[in-house]
Amino acid sequence: MYGGIIFVRTLPYKILEVKSMKLVRLLTVAFLLFSVSSSSAQDNGKAMNDALNQIPKYLKEGNALSLGQYFGSSVSLDILGTESMYSKDQAVQVLKSFFSKYQPKSFTIPYKSGGQQLKYIVGNLATQSGDAMRVSIFIKQDGENIQIQKMIVEKD
Repeated sequence: MYGGIIFVRTLPYKILEVKSMKLVRLLTVAFLLFSVSSSSAQDNGKAMNDALNQIPKYLKEGNALSLGQYFGSSVSLDILGTESMYSKDQAVQVLKSFFSKYQPKSFTIPYKSGGQQLKYIVGNLATQSGDAMRVSIFIKQDGENIQIQKMIVEKD
C-alpha cells in the first residue's frame, strides 16, 4: 500500500516531466520554424523591394524586355484604352511598340500602396515629346516570384 501511494504521488510529477519535455521540444521546433519563416519573409520582402526599385527604372528607360522579366505567362495590359490579356512575349512587344512611339523622359511615383503580397503603384511618365501619362501597376508576390498582374497606361 505504501508503495502504491508513492506511485500515485510520483505519477503526476512524471507526467509533468514528460509533458514539460514535450513542451520544450514543441517550443524549440516552433522557434526554429519561426526563425526560418521570418528570414524567408525578409528575403521575400527584399525581392518585392528590389522589384519596386527596378520596375520604375525600366519604365523610365523604356526597357520593355527588362520589364518583361516581371510578367507571368500572361499579363493584362491597358495601353491608352486598348486592353487585352497578352502572353509574356506579346506583352513585351506591345510595350516595345509603345516605348518607340512614346520615348520616356522621366518616371516618378507619387503613390504606392498594398500589403505584403500585393502592391499597387501609380506613376507619372513624361515622354520626350511632352506627353504626360499616368501608369498604374498591380504587382503580386508568390514566394520569391514577383509578377506584374496588370499595367494601365493612360494620358494624363
